[in-house]
Amino acid sequence: MYQYDPKEFLLPLVLFRDRETQHILRVDYNGGTSTLLDILSVLRDLRVKIISAIVSPQTSNVKEAYIVLYVDLDNAKVDSLDSLVDKLESVKGVLGVEKCKTVYQNIIVNTLVKPMITAGERAIVNHARGIAKVLEYLYSRFPVGGKALVYYLGYIAGTKLVDYARKISDVSNPHTLLELSLSILQTLGYGEFEIEKYSEEEGKVRVVVDVRDSMECEVVKGVKSKPYSQLIRGVLAGVVSRIFIGRKITCNEVKCIAIGNPYCQFVIEGK
Repeated sequence: MYQYDPKEFLLPLVLFRDRETQHILRVDYNGGTSTLLDILSVLRDLRVKIISAIVSPQTSNVKEAYIVLYVDLDNAKVDSLDSLVDKLESVKGVLGVEKCKTVYQNIIVNTLVKPMITAGERAIVNHARGIAKVLEYLYSRFPVGGKALVYYLGYIAGTKLVDYARKISDVSNPHTLLELSLSILQTLGYGEFEIEKYSEEEGKVRVVVDVRDSMECEVVKGVKSKPYSQLIRGVLAGVVSRIFIGRKITCNEVKCIAIGNPYCQFVIEGK
């Protein structure tokens, strides 16, 4: 069974449960902070252990909200899951409680969060290793064309990312816009991005970006003879080309964990 690392951000979608007393509940309520605190107070008073929780955004215009709870009733002061549901439904401001029914022996699949949204856009979740395996297969079948395809898919994604960053923010400074775009990439799971060097001189731009824990290259770490990235290389080229519209951009990977370097490094230049 997978062992959770407390340093990781666990997205509670597919969960391993240790005992049958562990359950997932979704509690819909009126969006009030006091109601949320009352819900948590019920759990505290009943000695219900909260293993994980997802709380929907609490903004001024929200009239309805929810909290999805992964709980353990072992040693709790409640007879059954249905009894806990009744207790929660009796809280003033609670609109309803739904039990997760997709339980398969020691696995709970959280189907109570739908659809997933991040910063106003629908999101999907794929395992990085699965994506990397698909890329490996594509490259083995189409050594040249496959790599070009993935690069340009990344390039288009990078340009759209900058458009999105501009849409959701008031950022216009090129360096800050680059930082924002890389931060979004990082939170989406592509890796850890750091701008090592940045310069704009005489109409030329040069950016050096370090990427640690690259989702693309991690699966082939230390087993390749030359830099491996096509997807992230394309994304970075697309990002910089969209920030500096009209510049001819090149992006080269000069370090790569696939060939034994401690991190991947990209040099993006435009003129």
